[in-house]
Amino acid sequence: MKLGTALVLVNNPREKYVAYDAPASFSDWTLLRAFLSLVATRGLDQAAGQLGVSVATLKRRLARLEDTIDAKLYTGSHRSFVLTEEGEQLASVLSRVDTLLGGIKPVLAVPQQEERTPVSVLFMDVLFEMFLMPFYAKHIEMCRKYQFSTAAAEFLEGAKRSSSEIMVTHFANPHVDCRNLNVGVHQVAFGATQAYVDAYGLPNRSDLNRHHLALVSDFRLVHKLWIGLEDVMREVSSSVEMDSTAACRLLVNSGQHFGLVTQWSLSEDNVVCPDLPNVEMPVFLSYKKAFYAKPEGKLLVDLLVEEARDVFQPQAGWLDADLVAA
Repeated sequence: MKLGTALVLVNNPREKYVAYDAPASFSDWTLLRAFLSLVATRGLDQAAGQLGVSVATLKRRLARLEDTIDAKLYTGSHRSFVLTEEGEQLASVLSRVDTLLGGIKPVLAVPQQEERTPVSVLFMDVLFEMFLMPFYAKHIEMCRKYQFSTAAAEFLEGAKRSSSEIMVTHFANPHVDCRNLNVGVHQVAFGATQAYVDAYGLPNRSDLNRHHLALVSDFRLVHKLWIGLEDVMREVSSSVEMDSTAACRLLVNSGQHFGLVTQWSLSEDNVVCPDLPNVEMPVFLSYKKAFYAKPEGKLLVDLLVEEARDVFQPQAGWLDADLVAA
């Protein structure tokens, strides 16, 4: 049979890796796997089941292998068979090859990276610019390991709230697996540019029906925290509501609307409206206890808490007289 050359070379103890002049058909390892399965399971039906093929397909593969090496490998039926002498020889060779490949496989295997679920760090949009942007820039390498995102307050309910490992918002996270830390306050008041005041006058409670408001939609959820906000929204002549704090600020700075100013965004061009309500809203950092139990989770949370408590410190007298129109 044509198997002899291969047998001599494989059995050569001085050769660690064996190369032999096998027939071209041996490149189809499905034929050899068919025979190995037959030997391992001791039956045609069982071997076919192991390979996930029909018995007819298995028999065709075995016949092709026998034709390739010009030897009869087994005799018998579906339920019982006997290896011939040539079959025993091939089984012995393939058994050693299988053992050799089993030892090589772990060495050659490419290490699989552990699948990691992205860690979500979610901020209310109105807190993005004054905190997330500088924090991200300062700790860029660490932050790139996580999925930072912002969302309008109306989208912080439900799935997003429950799926985020860390949230920085105006509301505590009610989930039992979360811990909530009050890290400071967000001071907010109504204001306008001097150009708006020159064109429309300074907004006050008595003439809101002739003024134009630009508002970030996040603040719709803070009515219970900001007494009087709802009245202002209801009484103005017109209003524009946006999900983006940056877009809202650009609209206010254009001089066509009045809007909201904070202890971070207040500038020399802003005029505060003393007759309209202002508020100090709590800022909560919420995190999942299971995430904090991990070393990397504790590192990120502790750093966020430390810097948030510095950023969200209340600023006494932030509504200074020189920024308040008479």
